[in-house]
Amino acid sequence: MSLPLSASRLVRYATCPRAYAWKYRYHYPEPGGGGRRQRLGILLHATLGRFWQDWLGRRGDRSLGHLERLWRQGGGELEKPEQTSGWHALESYYLQEVRRPEPPRPFASEGRLRHSLVLDRVDVQFESRYDLLLWGEPDRRGVAGIDLVEFKTARQVRSLSQLEADLQLSCYILGIGAQYGQALRTVSHYYLLSGEKLTFAVQPHHQRYALEKAQRLVANLLDGGDWEPKPGSHCRRCGYRSQCDLSNPRQLPPESAGYARPEQPLVLTLF
Repeated sequence: MSLPLSASRLVRYATCPRAYAWKYRYHYPEPGGGGRRQRLGILLHATLGRFWQDWLGRRGDRSLGHLERLWRQGGGELEKPEQTSGWHALESYYLQEVRRPEPPRPFASEGRLRHSLVLDRVDVQFESRYDLLLWGEPDRRGVAGIDLVEFKTARQVRSLSQLEADLQLSCYILGIGAQYGQALRTVSHYYLLSGEKLTFAVQPHHQRYALEKAQRLVANLLDGGDWEPKPGSHCRRCGYRSQCDLSNPRQLPPESAGYARPEQPLVLTLF
């Protein structure tokens, strides 16, 4: 048996099995975003990716002027107000995170972490994407761990729930340890449009947290699946809330037969 997974899917399964099943088992469409803000976010990520890749490849300089040139090359397709707000976001990031007494020490930029294992006879391939890896400060033994940075383009900082934070940290620990043989210290979310940063430190229980959640989900699937809804405050943010009947524990999504597709190989991906 095989099944695609993601860290966000594990969060959704732990939050509400029905929402997980509708989206990932039945592939029932959920309302999504896009438009100008999405384009701005894509271009901001691309500019920072090129800046850090140049730094790592020793190409070009590391100045604010170089970052501005990269933005002008990529941000020209935006409207003038978005070009301006995008540059202000990049400038603020540079002044806060790059121009420091101790310059950052990048390890890798815009990559993927891959790790394979078997859970209950199911071949699981963990795959995580990251924006930036930095060398952290050495510990008492002189060993420097890895700090992972994700760039966010939401206009408001959204504090992660403990569940989301724990699963993200756990998934990244697995990938960085397997691929680089390094220890993860922290995961930071840098909100480019507000200049705010949330940082989550690795704790001992994160070592197996994602594996335990994945094992529960795999066991559920092998047993035939129990996708009863789990109501709570998260229902207000769920795209299926107008169609979900909490009084019907075995409700299927509308026109479910038209969306059901064979499952793909089991892949745990962090988005």
